[in-house]
Amino acid sequence: MRVTGQNYGRYGNGSSETLDSGASNVSISGVNKLFSAQANGFAQLETGELYGWCLNGSSAIDTTNDTPILAPRPVHGLTWILDLTSTFLEGVSVVAIDSSGSVLVWGRNDRFKLGMPSPQRIDRPTILPLPSKCVSVKGGITHTLALLEDGTVWAWGDNSDGQLGVDGIPVSQTPIQIEGLHDVAEIAASSSFGLALTRDGELWGWGSNAGGVLRLPDSIEVARTPVRIEPPCIITDVRDAKTPTTKYSVDATIGVVQGVLRITSRSTSGSLQARIYSIHGVLLETFELRDGVSHDLNVEELPIGVYVLALTLGAEQRMSTFLKVK
Repeated sequence: MRVTGQNYGRYGNGSSETLDSGASNVSISGVNKLFSAQANGFAQLETGELYGWCLNGSSAIDTTNDTPILAPRPVHGLTWILDLTSTFLEGVSVVAIDSSGSVLVWGRNDRFKLGMPSPQRIDRPTILPLPSKCVSVKGGITHTLALLEDGTVWAWGDNSDGQLGVDGIPVSQTPIQIEGLHDVAEIAASSSFGLALTRDGELWGWGSNAGGVLRLPDSIEVARTPVRIEPPCIITDVRDAKTPTTKYSVDATIGVVQGVLRITSRSTSGSLQARIYSIHGVLLETFELRDGVSHDLNVEELPIGVYVLALTLGAEQRMSTFLKVK
């Protein structure tokens, strides 16, 4: 594993010096998964062991002391972690899912972002009670979201910007269900808002609308409960290309059935230009659609990954749709 850029001890290469150019090796091998963390590095080995480095405040990695750890070290003896999120606010807070689907929390519990009723720090991984197995956890700076296997979303911590998706409370000391969200496939959390993607391709958001991130009028600063985010931010989740799925926009109908992605123009204002990109922005295919004309793409021939379908009319972009192929 190689690292570059700013350091502050986050590299795990035994040094706190910043690399202005080039890259440095980290003294760890056999890594099969990396977890995104705000102030720490976490990696899981092929043997299942979880290693961490950088800040050890609030016993984020172990209980030895609060000094930074510059090289990878086992994290509280944990193995086979399915998901992990770590945030930093006056100290490190960590939320993880073990192989049984249980949620483990440890570190600082400021603003109850660990979901425990006591604000005291937790030095060792402790199970956070939830009604069913958890499949994903995402952390904002002062709150946490959890997706359960039954498709429901739960939240806890600070709610000053509506980031819990629950109205009428300034904070939730323990997990609370976000009403109105069902059959959710994926979640995401920012510092002040949250997102949920359902299995039928609907995108929902809540919390701060700063910068129009929820596609609400500028006069609406906060959405205290989930609102549906309309096109052009529609997302089609192609998890099983053989399951019929149809999405509509003003200009086109997008359908997935029996492994074929069918795009049919509904525009009466001229020809649509359709482009399919990889998630890295590489143009893979382009074609033109006139009113009523369809184009078929064999989804099953696409490698596993995320793709972007962009529709333009002249110089105006009319819709962008994310296609996920698994």
